Amino acid sequence: MEAIKLGLTGKIQLEDNGNEYDVVVEGDFNEMITTLQKIDSFEEIPCPRSFNGELRHYQEVGLTWMGNMTKYNFGLCLADDMGLGKTIQIIAFLLYLKKRFPNNPGSVLIICPTSVLFNWHRELNKFAPDLEVVLHHGAKRGKDASKIPEFLKPHRIYLTSYGTIRNDIDFLETINFSGVIIDESQNMKNYASKQTKAINRLQSQYRICLSGTPIENRLLELWSLFNFLNPGLLGSKKEFQEKYTIPIERFQNKDAIENLKLIISPFILRRVKTDKKIINDLPKKNEIKLYLELNEEQIKFYQELVENTLKEIDQPSLDKKRKSGLILGLLVKLKQICNHPYQYLKIKLSQIKKEEELKEIISLSPKLERLVEMTEEVVSNGEKVLIFTQFTQMGTILHDTLEYKHKFKILYLHGGVPEKKRRVIVDEFQSKDITSPSILILSLKAGGTGLNLTQGTTVIHFDRWWNPAVEDQATDRAYRIGQKSVVNVFKFIMHGTIEEKIDVLLEEKRELANKIVSSTGESWISDLNTEKLRELLVLNN
Repeated sequence: MEAIKLGLTGKIQLEDNGNEYDVVVEGDFNEMITTLQKIDSFEEIPCPRSFNGELRHYQEVGLTWMGNMTKYNFGLCLADDMGLGKTIQIIAFLLYLKKRFPNNPGSVLIICPTSVLFNWHRELNKFAPDLEVVLHHGAKRGKDASKIPEFLKPHRIYLTSYGTIRNDIDFLETINFSGVIIDESQNMKNYASKQTKAINRLQSQYRICLSGTPIENRLLELWSLFNFLNPGLLGSKKEFQEKYTIPIERFQNKDAIENLKLIISPFILRRVKTDKKIINDLPKKNEIKLYLELNEEQIKFYQELVENTLKEIDQPSLDKKRKSGLILGLLVKLKQICNHPYQYLKIKLSQIKKEEELKEIISLSPKLERLVEMTEEVVSNGEKVLIFTQFTQMGTILHDTLEYKHKFKILYLHGGVPEKKRRVIVDEFQSKDITSPSILILSLKAGGTGLNLTQGTTVIHFDRWWNPAVEDQATDRAYRIGQKSVVNVFKFIMHGTIEEKIDVLLEEKRELANKIVSSTGESWISDLNTEKLRELLVLNN
């Protein structure tokens, strides 16, 4: 790695006199260094035919970059903005490897936050049905020596979480993986954490990190990332601090900044939504559905509620009006369970006083867990976020949790906000001042119409209103005349629940939905017969 560093910078500094000298590289090594410095010179890799979808041009560039760089077994960081499709670029890359090296030994290990495990599983099955995907997570996972041969199977994909890696590292470090891919790799920013130390013990031919924010606060986070990707490239921690951290963070030393860029730039590919090279590749409104799984407590509440309500509905003496009331009440409660157990149980959030309390509140809801991760990334990139929920209580939980977590002011606009204060909130959010609030939570009905919120470039629907027109009106607060950026619209959907089933129903019958649902809200669900209703309500595994 020292030779690579010298080749990229073209300089060497001698310890005895401190003088710098030019470095000349020749032959095959010079050819490799030249290749690293010019991404445009890479041999183009077309999207594999087995990929069940289409890549945009910049995503094809990402595939080409990964395919060429991993030939040298270099570690890479794909650092595209949120919403630009890092996941599908990785999936296309995995299919390329399967075709290019069909007998390459060793499986691929993908490590991600628990909140997105199911989404990874779903995306792999959707875009690469030819790949075998195994979930290494939960109490029934195999973690003894007898399972090692399974991990050596070529091109099998293992999905696991950060917590599982930490617990299973004594077993997993004995396996030589073909590749290790880390999603949301900013979770490795603390080089001294047990989590990061465990990941660094893994063996693999290539390593790829995915993060929209490779550096969040301190330069040492970059060293921690590269200590995993390409150990030694940035020297020891002490050397890095002396040569880069102190000169750059304290004195903004331009030579140190330029030198560091020369070393790391070949190994990081970052595109942002505003890049002129990709802006024409993007839709103005980019809708993305994020699928999450209920935790054990939510599953228990969900199943009990459905079974008890269906027993009431099945009673022969029940009239239509009473049945309709039971069903609509059930829908509200199921949404609350999908959001957060506190909302369903009507537990008011007392003032958060300790970090442990915050962690518990977040851990009880996969949606909230994912929301925290996403807002951290978007805000650290200098963008603004709109979060919609149809429940005032949930809005309060989101407001208090995010404000304590992020340590800055979070705006909240709901139906109880007076008109005068409402205008102040909108003006604060729309302000281009760098210190202005960057997160605005809105109750869907209060923020659904009549507001211009074009400073928001990310829209998150925390829960779903099963009326496409209402959701679209809310999204259009950001996506309207005056918006100069691409707007990413994320919709949280809990797998196997009423949220996913009705979403599928509406997508399959979008035209019908626009005619019927737009005028009748959610009452159409109560008109379904008992059998169809049970299909919608019962939780699927």
